Amino acid sequence: MWQEVVVGCLLAVVLVGSVVALYTHAQTPRPYASAFAPLPRPLLLVATRALSVVFYLVVLIDDLSGGGIRNYDYYTFWNFNLQTIYFVYSLVVQWRGVQHDHARRLNTFSDVVVADALLVMVVFWAILYDSSKPLRWVEVAEHGVNSVLVLLEFGLNDFGVQTRSVVYASCLFPAVFGAFAWIGRSYWRDDWVYPFLNVTDTLAPLWYIGLIVGHGAFFGVALGLAKLKRYVRQPATTTDTLHSPHLSDALTKVV
Repeated sequence: MWQEVVVGCLLAVVLVGSVVALYTHAQTPRPYASAFAPLPRPLLLVATRALSVVFYLVVLIDDLSGGGIRNYDYYTFWNFNLQTIYFVYSLVVQWRGVQHDHARRLNTFSDVVVADALLVMVVFWAILYDSSKPLRWVEVAEHGVNSVLVLLEFGLNDFGVQTRSVVYASCLFPAVFGAFAWIGRSYWRDDWVYPFLNVTDTLAPLWYIGLIVGHGAFFGVALGLAKLKRYVRQPATTTDTLHSPHLSDALTKVV
């Protein structure tokens, strides 16, 4: 059907375009500078990340014990796993005091998880949630509590939102999932994980364009939150940019 050809071409263009854009950026690296000054009490950020890691692991274990590997059919679970990786990664880096070597990568992770966590939360509660069905605690955890933790983390860390991260958050990540969902429907699922991803639908091309545009809109929300953060947090000074964004080992500073 013509819709499948159009959607396939759209996904290919987005995926190839994203890879080209990322490769181009990699060839022109820029020095990284923190957007905000580190917190005077970094133990607060350490504690937030540690508690978040515990929460994420508990939810993941519970969800996997019930649904198994098939949970990876869902975009929510993709995002939840990405958030888990971010919290574990950021905690380990901060604990070891090697933030300077990982700052840009962590900032990019932060950009993606903030934008996509908000999108997943809004789409679930505004579109997908069915009040006639019982609500599991895991659903609340993955579509609400996690977003609160992501926003709390964003408020406490010293990251802004890099405009170049839009390629990951709004193009590459959703396009990869779209392609994965299509493959899943062809090989191991009897239905589409989300009805709007059905490539045989007459409006399928518009749905997929909307998928990309919607991610872009929520990346814009993340940029807005970063702008709001500038009114609350102290901006980084020249001294801050010469050191690790979270300085060295947080416990060393507190003890």
